[in-house]
Amino acid sequence: MHDGMQRTGTAGLLVRPLPRSMWRGDEPIRFGGKPRLGPGTRWPRDKNGQALHFVAEANLGRLPRSASGYPTPDFPKKGTLSLFLPLHLDLLYAASAVAVVFTPEHPSTLMECELPSDLADIGTMQSNLVHADGTTDNGRLLVRQRAEVLPFPSDHAVNRLALNMVEEAGTNIGPWKQANCHHEDGLAQALSTARPFPPFPNETQDSADLVNRIPKALREHLLELHARHLTWEFIFDWSKVFYERCHDKILEHLRSTHDEGAQGILNSRAIWNVATSKKKVQGHAFGEGPKPVFFAFDTPIAMTENFDRQAKRWMGLAQFQTGPVSAQMLKRFVDTLVEIERHASKKDADGNLLGPWLDLLDMTAIGHGLQADTTHSLAKMALQDACKRAVAREQQDFKRLDQDERWDRRIVTLQSQPAGPRFSLGTMPLQMFGLGFEIESSVRDHANDILLFQFGDSFGLPLEIGPDAVLQIWIKPEDLAAGRFDRLECTMDLTREAPPNRNLIPKSSRAHQ
Repeated sequence: MHDGMQRTGTAGLLVRPLPRSMWRGDEPIRFGGKPRLGPGTRWPRDKNGQALHFVAEANLGRLPRSASGYPTPDFPKKGTLSLFLPLHLDLLYAASAVAVVFTPEHPSTLMECELPSDLADIGTMQSNLVHADGTTDNGRLLVRQRAEVLPFPSDHAVNRLALNMVEEAGTNIGPWKQANCHHEDGLAQALSTARPFPPFPNETQDSADLVNRIPKALREHLLELHARHLTWEFIFDWSKVFYERCHDKILEHLRSTHDEGAQGILNSRAIWNVATSKKKVQGHAFGEGPKPVFFAFDTPIAMTENFDRQAKRWMGLAQFQTGPVSAQMLKRFVDTLVEIERHASKKDADGNLLGPWLDLLDMTAIGHGLQADTTHSLAKMALQDACKRAVAREQQDFKRLDQDERWDRRIVTLQSQPAGPRFSLGTMPLQMFGLGFEIESSVRDHANDILLFQFGDSFGLPLEIGPDAVLQIWIKPEDLAAGRFDRLECTMDLTREAPPNRNLIPKSSRAHQ
């Protein structure tokens, strides 16, 4: 690439693993499980005789041949590609050992192979190259997945750190950034037209919109808060913690102003009353404990009520509720949070911030002098606590699922996150063909070759190349057209910011097969 570069493009294939509920049986890519090799084909091994691990299988007859007017490279119209990687202990240990086996037969006519007795256990890895739950069959096989391929117009894509180096060298960075945008736009467009993934239980577009309505200042740093977490138990947790913190704030003020004499007696009585009230609150748990008689919810909660009173009534309503929260009730709960945020910056006629608007505080600690930001702080801490509890419950529920369900959930979770950052922090998603993602010099060194496979920060695979590395497998155009997959070159590039002890193929590793 260079200043004033013209846009160049080719058809790339974005590979997207699917949850089992979306499997049709005709997916062109299969990951994990046992490979299907032709009769007499030996299980691939490295030069020392170590058996390689099966990663992926591609049905060439089902791969798209173009994307947005760009043709894919010329490749056999039928047959099966099986990809094997050299995985051992905690590393991808030799680029030269990567193997791609071509079988002319359709995969449906082939039998699954039995595993070599010496195939290594990769389930005991320590570096997260393979996810802890990502293997089956005594840790020797990757979990079985199917994937669809989404054609997209692939353009140059360059690592953000490489862009910084270009800028430091005084080169015009504009064309480089533009090329990245073309590539990322193509990927985003492919994903936008793909079949939607199934939603999580109790998660709808309406509930997702309500999460976004929670003021940013309250949900700051709550990256794990999703619509599926807004259950009755979440509402109970928030209101209980908020109400408890209100008691703590009152006790803190009363104890700091305690003195002797008649006023001291009144203060002591107030402290005792508030502490007793707090114990009552602490005696309640979601779905158990005493019925919340004093947390009656006879009429709808009004936004004009003091915030501790609103929380008290939300707690009473939520404690013994079952089933999903209705959209109407969820909206009213979010309205409480919105009102707390609005009140925190509201001022009186003299330009002074309002009080915290807590009924119990105003009655018990007259002249306390606390302001609305106190309520805001309590609401934020309660939201953080409720989110933490919701995520912990989800993790416990996740552990009770069987392995297939766990991986389905992981795939949906990964693909429900914004894709943009993953496209630009060091690697690109898993793809076939197209223009390779440039970190060091591999793409320029192979300008006349075809990118057969690219592994980067991909969607939901148990094999994680890493956020700062990209594994690419190259083939000559004439070899691809002739089905000569025994003549490949594998490269691994790392960013200059990669940790020095990453246990991967060394930086700038190049190896011919």
